[in-house]
Amino acid sequence: MNPSDETAVSKIIKTCFKSATPLELLGSGSKRLIGNKLQCEKTLSLSKLDGIIRYQPEELYVKVKACTPIKTIEEKLKTHKQFLAFDPIDLGYIFKGESDQGTAAGFVATNFAGSSRFKYGSVRDHLLGFRGVNGKGEIIKSGGTVVKNVTGYDLSKLVCGSYGTLVALTELTFKVMP
Repeated sequence: MNPSDETAVSKIIKTCFKSATPLELLGSGSKRLIGNKLQCEKTLSLSKLDGIIRYQPEELYVKVKACTPIKTIEEKLKTHKQFLAFDPIDLGYIFKGESDQGTAAGFVATNFAGSSRFKYGSVRDHLLGFRGVNGKGEIIKSGGTVVKNVTGYDLSKLVCGSYGTLVALTELTFKVMP
């Protein structure tokens, strides 16, 4: 299963929820070997959810689809001398023998950050908001495009490091650094 939009992701998850079918979420697969092995009947590939939705250099944020490669985001940010402060690490050499940083959602799901974490913080400190689909197939949204968003619980912090167990991420908004 490889849906191309959030509505299709919602329908698939809703169907699997109703039939109690275990489902594995997969982006590029760069971090698939990390963590417990899943016993799932179906795999939901989110790889078609790819691309930069909005980049506002003057507002210091970028909004992307979940499976946008980190490399693509970094290249776009470089054109305005900006960067992702959580310093995405490249585990591709370890698992595949070649460079593969993975996707934006992969970094949120694992909360992996490089050595700049000590200076700038981790992924959870730079995720402003997200859209996604919960385990019942409901589309949810948390956060926004500004740093000070004080209404309700900050689910953005919760999904970081959840390994895709809480939500199938479809869109992500990151704070960028000059």
